Amino acid sequence: MVDTAERDFQAVFIPAEPSEPLQTITIHQGKNQALQCFIDHCKKHFAKVSLSKEQLGVFSEQVKGHAKGQAVPSDMVELMSKMTTCDMIVLHPNRPESDYIAVNMYVDDKGVAKQLAINHRATSIAMACGKQVQIIGDAFIGKQFDNEEDFSRIDFTLKDLDTSLPWFKKAKEMNKAIAKASSNVSSTFASVSNHAASQKAHREKGYGNNAFKKGNLEKAIEHYLAAIDSLSLSTDTAGSKLSSDHAGHSIAHALFSNLSACYLKLSNVEKAVEVRNIFNPSLLLNFCVGCKTMH
Repeated sequence: MVDTAERDFQAVFIPAEPSEPLQTITIHQGKNQALQCFIDHCKKHFAKVSLSKEQLGVFSEQVKGHAKGQAVPSDMVELMSKMTTCDMIVLHPNRPESDYIAVNMYVDDKGVAKQLAINHRATSIAMACGKQVQIIGDAFIGKQFDNEEDFSRIDFTLKDLDTSLPWFKKAKEMNKAIAKASSNVSSTFASVSNHAASQKAHREKGYGNNAFKKGNLEKAIEHYLAAIDSLSLSTDTAGSKLSSDHAGHSIAHALFSNLSACYLKLSNVEKAVEVRNIFNPSLLLNFCVGCKTMH
């Protein structure tokens, strides 16, 4: 059951400006708002900085790059530029071996286009968890319990950033295993007719669909990505690898479509279009029109 109570919980704010201190912040969770309240808080903060006219040009080029040669209407680009979206970095995946505890970092998805500064402190924290990423702009870190049936926010404070704590070691181990699996894509890819891989993909897809129905978009994204990973796919080569495998193409197409729907629900239109465009670029314009009608 999703926590429906109205209460406060704590999270950590990491400014990109090194002279500003890290903070433990208190976020109010309204009744029946456990799933969305943290993201809404982050989006409100990221909305304080908008794209300048010059930066809009950079953003437009990024969108065109994601579109893979397809024409993107200028009004669609403008709509996307005005939307505040978050990118989520999973620091500590919620798995049975982690007692279903997740620690996630949230950043401005348009940080590069806005030319925000590198957040060295947030980058160091992510790398301590085994994530090889560079964090741009301000960052927030939150913690939650999620075992598919139950979901609740958990306090996360500055004390939890002590890298000697067990959760950092566990996070690094899990992320290392995930990275290793991904690195084997090019050399060990096998058809999704492989029974074990196909079973896992369908199982994770089912978990993702259940989470989506409950409104737990973060969890749904994790499961869809896990399913994609089990098929040894990447967003760059998925379509070409499955071109000769009808069954594989079918489930992979469904996974990327579902993943795109999650990003759209999170108001991350740019990411939704990018993911949706992986298998059939010709769908891009119709998808963009759908986005406009939904918003």
